[in-house]
Amino acid sequence: MHIRLQTFRDKQGRLRQGRTVALRRSVYDAKQGKSRLVQLGTVDRFARDLPRELKAVLTREEKEEFQQWIVTRDQQIAELLQRHHLGRLAEYLGLAAKALSAGVEPEDPERLWDAIGVLTHALEKAGHPKPAKERGRPAKASTPSAEDLIDLDESLIWISEHMPNFIPEELLAAPPAKRTRKRSHK
Repeated sequence: MHIRLQTFRDKQGRLRQGRTVALRRSVYDAKQGKSRLVQLGTVDRFARDLPRELKAVLTREEKEEFQQWIVTRDQQIAELLQRHHLGRLAEYLGLAAKALSAGVEPEDPERLWDAIGVLTHALEKAGHPKPAKERGRPAKASTPSAEDLIDLDESLIWISEHMPNFIPEELLAAPPAKRTRKRSHK
């Protein structure tokens, strides 16, 4: 079975991912002497289960293949979210520090301290220990402020670089340019 994410071109001509997935089966055509793809149906891209109509049409192996595709899709989405949250963590901490500096009272300060402890432990366990501080009085320029942690442009670039691309390479090519008619000058 072939599972294909439906794509479309937006108004600017860029290829976008659709909301549905096409389920196709390869069928041998004896008259033509070759195989062809037959579309069995479409399913919502984020569906957890198959509709009854498709369950009746698919074989047991095809159902298992679809379930494996769901597991792979969910793993990719979870990985993307984890990378996104980790990539934006410094910015979120900067925004939280800015809010505290502005006098906003946290709902549960003890939970914030617990979260900082958990984060510190996770960083050390992942092989990123806290950097050693220089001896003596720190220079004001060497200690980052909340504003230093907030960089919206950088975070948007990070998001665009780390988004998964499910679109096949041959479809990413730009659409052919439209020809315009030349007007004759009178």
